[in-house]
Parts: sequence; C-alpha cells; structure tokens
Amino acid sequence: MKCEQFIASLRHSLQSPLQKRIFLYITSFSFIITLVGFILVAQFFFLHYIPAERDHALKSSHKAKQSIEFLLSIADNTALLLSTNQAIISGLRADEYEAGKSEGEWKNEIDRMLQNMIVSHEYIDNIYVIGTDGEFFTSYWDTTRAEVEERFKDEVERLSLSEGFDTRQRAANYIPFFDLNVISYTRPIYQYSGSEPEGLLVFDLNYTYLREIFTFSSIQPDNEDEKVLIVDGSGESIFTFPFNTDFDFLLDTYPELAEGGAVVEGEIFGIDSFILSSTINYSDWIIIRIISKEQINTTVTYMSRTGVSILIVFIVVAAIISFVLSLSITTPIINLHDTIWKVEKGNLNVRASGEGRDEIGQLATSFNHMIEQLSSLMERTLNEQKQKSDLEFQILQSQINPHFLYNTLDSIKWLAVFQNVENISDMVTSLINLLKYNISRNSKLVELKDELKCIEDYTEIQKFRFGDEFQLIYDIEPGTENKFILKFILQPLVENAIFHGFDTIDYIGVITVRSRTKGEFLILEIEDNGKGLDLDSEDTSSAPQAKKKTMHSSIGIKNVRDRLRLYFGEKGSLSLLNNPHKKGSMVQIILPALDHEIQFPELGKDILNSLEGQGNG
Repeated sequence: MKCEQFIASLRHSLQSPLQKRIFLYITSFSFIITLVGFILVAQFFFLHYIPAERDHALKSSHKAKQSIEFLLSIADNTALLLSTNQAIISGLRADEYEAGKSEGEWKNEIDRMLQNMIVSHEYIDNIYVIGTDGEFFTSYWDTTRAEVEERFKDEVERLSLSEGFDTRQRAANYIPFFDLNVISYTRPIYQYSGSEPEGLLVFDLNYTYLREIFTFSSIQPDNEDEKVLIVDGSGESIFTFPFNTDFDFLLDTYPELAEGGAVVEGEIFGIDSFILSSTINYSDWIIIRIISKEQINTTVTYMSRTGVSILIVFIVVAAIISFVLSLSITTPIINLHDTIWKVEKGNLNVRASGEGRDEIGQLATSFNHMIEQLSSLMERTLNEQKQKSDLEFQILQSQINPHFLYNTLDSIKWLAVFQNVENISDMVTSLINLLKYNISRNSKLVELKDELKCIEDYTEIQKFRFGDEFQLIYDIEPGTENKFILKFILQPLVENAIFHGFDTIDYIGVITVRSRTKGEFLILEIEDNGKGLDLDSEDTSSAPQAKKKTMHSSIGIKNVRDRLRLYFGEKGSLSLLNNPHKKGSMVQIILPALDHEIQFPELGKDILNSLEGQGNG
C-alpha cells in the first residue's frame, strides 16, 4: 500500500512544473560548480603540480649516491685521522723516534696500528704509508715498498718533487685497479707546521664490496627501468647498473653530463629517457641516472585518468542527488498545496502530511494546528472581548471609588470641624493624605521627602490609637530628601516596628528614620528600641499573629525586598539586623541614589503591579 502511494506521489511530482524547475536548477548549479572546480584543479595540476612532481622525481636524491658518499666519507675521515697521526708522522722522520725504540720496533708498531684499522673497516683491503726518505709502513706483511711504488709511481714522483699537491685542500685521489679488484685512495701526509708533504697514504678499497653496495642501493622497486652508472674524472666507468652494461657512448653523446648537475633528454637503448648527472662528494666521480619518461609520466597519467573518472562519477551522482533532493523538496510542497486547495473549497477535515522537522514540515504542522484552532478561535475572541469589557468597567470603577472615598472623608472632616471635634478632623485629614499618596499617585518613584510625609500621616493616625507610647525621630542627611526612591517602602517598615516591636514593651518606643549616601548608593535605615525581630522569618508580617495585629493593612518586609530586587536588581537590597548592644532592631535598605525619576522596563510589569496591588487591596 505504501509502495503504491509512493509511486503515485512520484508520478504526480514528475508532472509538477515546480519539481522540474528545481531539478533543473540544482542539476545545472551542481554541474557548473563541478566543471569550474575541475577546470581550476586541472589547470593547477597541469601547470604546477605535474612539472613540480616531474622535477622532484628527477632531482630526488638517489640511494646509490647516498650509499657511495657515505662510504667515501668514512674512508676520507679515516685517511684524515691517519694522515694527522703523530706516530705516523714521527715514523716518517727518522730523527723523531722515541727514546729506547729502534727503527724496526717503531715500524712494527705502526704496521700493527694499520692492521688494526683494517680489521674495523671491512671495505679496506690494505693500507700503505710511503715516506719521502725511504720509509714504508703497511698492513700487509708481504707487500714491499717497490711493489707499491710501482703501482703509484706517478703519485710518488709528484711526492718527491713536491709538486701537484695543494696543501690548502685535501688532495685525495681515487685510482681504480680492476685487475687487483681494488680502488686505491691516495692522500699526501703533511706535518702541521710544514708546507711540504712528508709521505703518501694509500687505501686499497675492496671493489667488490663497493660494487655490491652500489648494485643493492641502485635497485628501485618503483622504477625497475632506471639505469645508473658512476664515472671518474677521466670519464672511465667505475660502476654500472645493470651490471656489465656498456655506457661508453653516453659521455661522447652528451659531454655536458661530465660537469655534473645536468639534465638532458635523449633516447637510450631505444627508450625516451631523462638523463641526469650529479657529483659525488669526497671524490671527482660523477653519478649518471637514466630514467624512462614513461615511468615518470606513469603517475601523472594515472592521476589524470583518475581525475576524469572522478569527474564523471561525480556528475552522475550529482544528477541522482539533485533528482532525489528536488523530489524531497517538492513532494511536501505539492501535498501542502493540495491540502490548502481542499480547505479553500470548505473541507476542514483534511490534514497536511508533514513529518519532517524542516521548515516545510513545520509549515504543514502549523497549517494543521491552524485548522484545528479555527473553530475555537471565534469563541476565544468573544471571551476576550467580554474580559476586555469587564476590565474597562473595573478601571472605570477604580477611578470612581477613590473620588467617592475622598469626598466622603472630606464631608466627615468638615462635619467634625463644625461640631468642634478637632482630633477627628486631624485624623481624617491624615487618612485622606495617606490614601491620596498611596492610590492616586501613579508614579513608581517618589522623592524621599514625600515618603517621609507619608510616614508622618501614618504615625499621626496611629497616635490616636496608641497615644504617646512611641515617638518618631528623623536623622536625614542634607540633600537626600530630594533623592528618588520606590514609593511606599518605608511605611510598611514603620508599621512593623509599631505593631511588632512595641506590642509587649513597658517603655516609650522610639523609631528613628535615617538617610545617608555612600558613593552611588542611598542608604535608608528604620531603627527601633523594641523587642527585636525574629530573623528566622523573612517576612514578620506574614505570620498569622502578625496579620491579625496589623489587620491586613500593609505589605510585608518580604514584599519590599522583592520590589527592590525587581526594580533595581543586585543594586537594591533589604537587610534585617538585631542590635546586639541595645534593645530593638534595624532594617537597612540600600538602593541607587537617583537625582531624577527614571523609566523602568516593561519586563515583569504584571509581577510588579501584583506586588503593588497587595498594598492597595
């Protein structure tokens, strides 16, 4: 059933012009973005990456070069160590033998040192030291000076003539002797303070060992067609890979390779190749690498084909995703359109199908909710109109009642005056002033002097009841009487002092009202000498006994604290304190010192009005 509904919905969607347009827009946008991105990537790839990758592959350091340089560096450092050895230099000078040692003993000691050196360096077959005055030291006992001089007669002749050696550099030289399976390393020996050579140092490096190291390190798993050879300064081949491959034509065809650091292109053994040459440190050798162009371009070709394949797959996937996406967008819209059309015809029983959490699903949910509330909307509107009428009537009544009450009290006042009952007249006058201050003034902020006048009117009324059992004292700092405070916050505190502080005392109660400023704050204090407060209760007037004594006539301390917090936040506070040194208690109010009336935000207006209404009720 669900499958049939889906197919029907699919057919309906495919017939929708909206679905076709959205599919066309998304597909076109995806194709353009993909094509532009592919062109930019391809341009970067072919203009920058491919040349850089080819150059990196060509100029990357070869393992064979690294291995040979490593061995030659060890040989060079070993030769430098021996050529500067003081024992060898002294042996080359017969007049510098140590006392007690004969020439033969001295020679045997140096020969053993050379022999020990060979043991620790397996790639060295023999070490010879030839002196200019006939001295000769060797690591191999059967070798004679005549045999060595015959092999290195050119170097010995240069040594005797003191020509051909540059004393400012390490004049090392490599001479291949393939018939002896060695490559001989020669180096002149100098005295520290002299400028003429004292002798010649010769290493016979094992050719087979060096060739195996070269062959093993020339094998490239990722480039099996690469060929490598090493030639000396005269162009003679030293090592070749593959072994026994003839490269004699190479330097004749490309003589620039002998300089080192050259890159040329040519056909080697019928294969288009790159030919690179670079020098090998510690020698005059040149390493030449032959790399097939096809091998270099294999990675580039593979990446190009992969990129095209990804582009094709991406276009196909983008088309499929565009179709599915357009279908997911248009199907809920089409369903909602059909539902709205049915509601427009008067059918309020239909509902839009919106299960998603997106905007369309929320729209369908809101539409269903609108239909469900449509029938109850008229009844709610009528109820609100009735409540509005009742509220307007209550407002009108609240405006009439105070005027009626003022007029009635004023009539009582004048009746008392006419009958010479002055105390009733004064009491009614104070009551009228108190009611006008509490009810008629709509402002939330009043000057301190107006609040003090309210306290005077209130205490004047209470004195008719309590007589002279208490007195009121003011300690007002000059200038604070014009500061603005919340209306009707001091009278409840004075009322609590009278009804709770003085109810059981047998002496005259004193209420002191103080005001002072401290920085940007105004501090108000109501202090009495009564029995003190019960600090366990935040609102003393909220207890049943307190309510009975105050006859439900005032808001409590907690209400004053809540109003301070609502209007001033953390800047408004009320604290209850008992005096530990004398009788009574003190209520301290801290609020901002305002020089003018400010407008409070509407936030919390209903709560504030309800708090104020408790005092007006």
